[in-house]
Amino acid sequence: MKNLILIALIMLNLGCVKEKECVLITDKQEMNGGYYFFFQQNQVYSGNSSQMLQSDLNSNGYASGKVDENVFLENNIGDEYCF
Repeated sequence: MKNLILIALIMLNLGCVKEKECVLITDKQEMNGGYYFFFQQNQVYSGNSSQMLQSDLNSNGYASGKVDENVFLENNIGDEYCF
């Protein structure tokens, strides 16, 4: 019985693993006290695109995502950013 419970817990845990999504940073800007990455919306891959970096489209058709200052400073234009 203990083995069955252990197997069930392991399977439940594996089902909850979040897939990462990745984008290619095409621009990054600090605006209104926030830090943003810009990327082409159709570049999101490897996961569920409904969880896109609190994203929004700007007037140029690029999606943007707000990130914290450390992530902003650690990544550059041209980098692949996964979340």
